[in-house]
Amino acid sequence: MIQRKEYAFSRIHARHYIGFVHLTEDFRYTLPTNEMKGSNTRPPTGAEKLWRDLAALNCADVTRRTRAEFVDGVYRLDHMRGVYTIDPAARTIEVPETHPPADEELALLLLAYLVDLKEREPVGRWISEKEIPGGSLFFTGPHALPLDPIAAAYGEAPAAFASRAAELGGRRLEYGDASAAFDALFRIPVAFVLWEADDEFPAQATVMFDETISTHLPVDVVLALVRRTVKFLV
Repeated sequence: MIQRKEYAFSRIHARHYIGFVHLTEDFRYTLPTNEMKGSNTRPPTGAEKLWRDLAALNCADVTRRTRAEFVDGVYRLDHMRGVYTIDPAARTIEVPETHPPADEELALLLLAYLVDLKEREPVGRWISEKEIPGGSLFFTGPHALPLDPIAAAYGEAPAAFASRAAELGGRRLEYGDASAAFDALFRIPVAFVLWEADDEFPAQATVMFDETISTHLPVDVVLALVRRTVKFLV
């Protein structure tokens, strides 16, 4: 069954350096000019433009870049081991019933992904959000990445984090006390690192991205990606 719902529209730890949606509102961010080199430089746009851009694209180009399927006028896209259906004509997104409910950030993520993804493979070098062009300015205050729920849920149980990550198809990494990488979307890996609480530090979670992330997604969509993925973990 498909669940349908309608909507109007780290810090790095000292111990290691390393659905059914109608969209109407704008949610984009402009990088400072000197931060835009080598990154996705799409100017601020709203959902209306993203829907228009997707409808105008050649479906063969979209499917080649994203590995989505295009059948009977709709895209079917793999995300976190579930298939999502995006209908550019009806401007709707259908979410697997067992997945977190659809919201405006899911729509932002999937639409921007289909429109913007480049034909560039991950290179296997992990970076923090602060190393993304514009990230040190953007990922603060209300745009801080929502990692505290992971630390709160698993800070005293790293084995439980590893178990949940494995259920979601995560690949074990050798960082922190527990860590895992997920292919959240094709060509978009994201990794979470958990640090267990000890006598000096509270529990903490950090997130890492392949260094190619900024060629595919602007920072507001990266934020949507992390918020969405965290919902699967906690």
